[in-house]
Amino acid sequence: MTSLLKKISPSFGMVAFIALISAASSFASETIELTRGDHQAQSDVVEIIRTSRTPKKVDVELTVPIGVSRCAEMGTRIVFGPHPSCGNETVLIRECHNQCIKLGNCQFLPNGERKCQCLETGNVCQNVPRTAVRQCSHPEAACVRTEVVSHAETRQVTVNFRDSLKLGPNENEIFELSAVQTRIDGSNVDFRLRQIKASVNYEIKSQDLLIKKRILVNKP
Repeated sequence: MTSLLKKISPSFGMVAFIALISAASSFASETIELTRGDHQAQSDVVEIIRTSRTPKKVDVELTVPIGVSRCAEMGTRIVFGPHPSCGNETVLIRECHNQCIKLGNCQFLPNGERKCQCLETGNVCQNVPRTAVRQCSHPEAACVRTEVVSHAETRQVTVNFRDSLKLGPNENEIFELSAVQTRIDGSNVDFRLRQIKASVNYEIKSQDLLIKKRILVNKP
């Protein structure tokens, strides 16, 4: 599975990535009998078997291909904006400062300094010349072709059988559990549980909790 998704041409995009995952994951490559509270699978699709020994809640960890887009080829593009190659220009920047705009009584200090009472303050503005980089059209390095690569990550889901049918010693139920990345470059994974063999049609509900994901298998 991992080698199959090592590199995907960008012309296919997200649709091709999901289609490839779906094709590769159309069957379960692993089967796990749920005999304890936690299990780990080496693939993103697993067949799980529930028996009378299965706990009410089971944590299952799947190995999920996560697609990430990256630049496959660098090139140049023409953009408009400030750049050192455009040269410099002098521009007027309006600067304002709060200062006294109305003086009251004044007096001279012994050292000869004149000190006046300020009756009113306000903003005094003026245009000040400053040097700035000009704007122009110039080449800029840019990615001209992207590709999608994948790596494997383990993700966990809790399957809750608390409201499922009670099974006898020789009875079992079979489900298919799968996980898929919701979008390229995203970290979210959707878990899906499909009933394969059971004596009733269960109501299967997925829940996104704050720190973990859960699937409920409830009696109809």
